[in-house]
Amino acid sequence: MKKFGLALARFSVDRPRVVMWLTLVPTVVLLLAAALPSVWPRAFPWLNGVTVDTDPENMLSHDEAVRVFHDKMKREFSLHDIVVLGVVNEEHPERPADVRKMAFMVWKHLDKDDDRWLYLPALDLAKRLAASDKRTSFVGSDFFYEDVSGRGIAEDTHELVETTDEFYVVKNTPRSPDSVEFAHYTTWIDRQTFVPMKSEYVDKAGNYYRGHKVITSETIDGKPTVTKAEMVSTKTGSKTVVEYSKVKYDVGLPEDIFTERYLRRAPRQHLR
Repeated sequence: MKKFGLALARFSVDRPRVVMWLTLVPTVVLLLAAALPSVWPRAFPWLNGVTVDTDPENMLSHDEAVRVFHDKMKREFSLHDIVVLGVVNEEHPERPADVRKMAFMVWKHLDKDDDRWLYLPALDLAKRLAASDKRTSFVGSDFFYEDVSGRGIAEDTHELVETTDEFYVVKNTPRSPDSVEFAHYTTWIDRQTFVPMKSEYVDKAGNYYRGHKVITSETIDGKPTVTKAEMVSTKTGSKTVVEYSKVKYDVGLPEDIFTERYLRRAPRQHLR
């Protein structure tokens, strides 16, 4: 083996041009085999072309938990050219770190669609949500944005279908059926507090497909307040539970802080 190595070295020194051609020819052949089917794939169908993928999203498979969350955030916030990453745990894969300390702001209007903004501090992203997004998932949960901010009373017709010892049962039918995915929904309103305690949605095929229920409510500063609620989807078989903590009323917030600027950077004196 040692003699072969010495002979090969001596051959390379004595015949450098031969060695150069022996190296160059196979290299050119390999380059052509890779390039030709990439440039003219129809002319060389028996060869596999080279595909260059510089998209960082494709570093993960489509069913990877982080990739699934990334795709969901892109759809909901209409993101482009940005990679959305999340920290996923085994028990709650839909609780990424990106939504921690998220802020949601709503300007309520009686005569038109509400204005809604969402701020994700992990992405430093503040986005004004389009009115058409109000019936889409609230940051990947079973709640819709409209469930969180409230549906306008004038958007539906309302029929009192039953009165029990505890509830007013009201059937609500959309005035613009084509703008929503449901045919109607029924709400159970507490007769003492007038808080909607339960809602059941029926799709246009006549099937129940999602339901909202208040789990706990308290009286805070003299006002009946929902502190825990859930939304169930029969189509996905999933459920989202929301808890409201540290609820306070009439704390003296000035009106001028309810802007996108302060949504990103809230005044410190109002965070204490």
